[in-house]
Amino acid sequence: AAGPTSEETTTTMRGPTPPPTGRRRTAIFLYKPTTAGQNVFIRGGLDSGHNSGCTGSFTTDQCKIPITATTKVPASFLEYVDWSKGDNYLDWFGAEPGQGEFNGQPASGTPLVWSTNDPNMVGYQALNKYGANYWMTEVLMDCSKTNNGWFEFKGYMDGWESSVASSTCTGTNGGTPPYSSGNHFGRCGDINVFQWGSGACLINSF
Repeated sequence: AAGPTSEETTTTMRGPTPPPTGRRRTAIFLYKPTTAGQNVFIRGGLDSGHNSGCTGSFTTDQCKIPITATTKVPASFLEYVDWSKGDNYLDWFGAEPGQGEFNGQPASGTPLVWSTNDPNMVGYQALNKYGANYWMTEVLMDCSKTNNGWFEFKGYMDGWESSVASSTCTGTNGGTPPYSSGNHFGRCGDINVFQWGSGACLINSF
């Protein structure tokens, strides 16, 4: 199966450094083989069971996390370009008010774009060190809205990804999430790598 090599998953725990603050470059990869016409989204923020201010309403919710998409994509990947417009938060609610549509189809959350580590293929992304079918997005994320640097999400493709058992993340900036919620946990300001349906996580610095 596709996935990071043993060298790339070497665990070096983050030391007792303060969590990142402000808007930070953050990348999210989610391995998910798909067929033509399928698109992968994520929905997330912070879990309502462990954080205050999660109202269940997009307008008042304090557990959504401000983002700005910065992914550079091939000109032919119009779906990602259109759905990224007006996508201002990582949230649990699906399409945001005013978020872009593709051919009249609303987004199902924050869009990911198909990527590969093969420089000869359309969809090549320099940050992808892992293989084909790693759907990804690169954003500027407001780390001050995370839980001590941690954020959560689930994949969404014609329905929710099933809950996963969160675990200690490997990688140069890996570590143990602050609680267990059944969601993927990533770190603001880092490169975060996941596989659909798996609780394993790889977190590396840029």
